[in-house]
Amino acid sequence: MSDVGGVDAAASCTRVGKSQISAYGDIHTPEKLAPLDVAVDLEAIGGTPRVTAAMARILGYELMPLDGRAPHELAACLKEVSMDSGKLLADVVDLMSQAKHERSRHAVEAVLRDLGELARASLEALIALKAEEGGE
Repeated sequence: MSDVGGVDAAASCTRVGKSQISAYGDIHTPEKLAPLDVAVDLEAIGGTPRVTAAMARILGYELMPLDGRAPHELAACLKEVSMDSGKLLADVVDLMSQAKHERSRHAVEAVLRDLGELARASLEALIALKAEEGGE
């Protein structure tokens, strides 16, 4: 609730009142679940898709924000990322072949950051190209 400014603020931004909002957040009444439209409203206002991310994790997925870059920016990003992708994939293989306790935290963070950028740019390119082709 703190993402949206508390119960009063949450109630002012959704179709339900303060008592319902409070009930949704009460761990002692787990049977009171927020309707999907209310959860979406709260996530949009709060800026953090907590419920959506939890549902995705339960189903074996991970949410990833799309940057919404302009096509020329996306193309430049993809070009830069793809030029480095061979080394990145080699780094991934090296890390995965090491025992967890042998991995450098810095190396893992760098690989995760770079893999995330490659995944985001690839997904954005996929979406952009599908949209240009009429969603085929």
